[in-house]
Amino acid sequence: MGELVLVRVDERLIHGVICVTWAPNVNADTIIAVDDITANDDFVKSIMKSSASGASGLNADILTIDNAVSSWKEKGLGEGRILLIFKSIEDAYNAYEKGLNFTSLQLGWTNPKKGRERIDQSLCISEADVDLVRKMEKDYGVEVNMQYSPQFEPVSFEDGIKGKF
Repeated sequence: MGELVLVRVDERLIHGVICVTWAPNVNADTIIAVDDITANDDFVKSIMKSSASGASGLNADILTIDNAVSSWKEKGLGEGRILLIFKSIEDAYNAYEKGLNFTSLQLGWTNPKKGRERIDQSLCISEADVDLVRKMEKDYGVEVNMQYSPQFEPVSFEDGIKGKF
């Protein structure tokens, strides 16, 4: 059974900051990205997998939410030290609700979009996102923080959104 060493929301999924900064920082040997659309796009999947293996020699996979949940229940997402990335807060919440349980969640990068408020240089979230995070914290005891990269200190979710929601 694999060990979840970091569970993160990052809309970019597998990219340079993940491969050369976060993975070494948490000593991950495997990156699993969870996104229904990307998991069904063979071209994008191959690019992401090759960037992980080429940049850092990491194992990588991209799964749908349902496949990630099934894999977690059957074999803990495989072996090794796993950095798990969700494309959205909603995806992380849905996976948790379906049984892919984790104790902490890092919010790293979400793009500006209509209906989202900018929280810091890397994070834009909506009221719906805030509600889901608060539910994960209150109902499930998931510790949620915000941190773009290891060079920055993590900020608790509630401290990070003060005065914005």
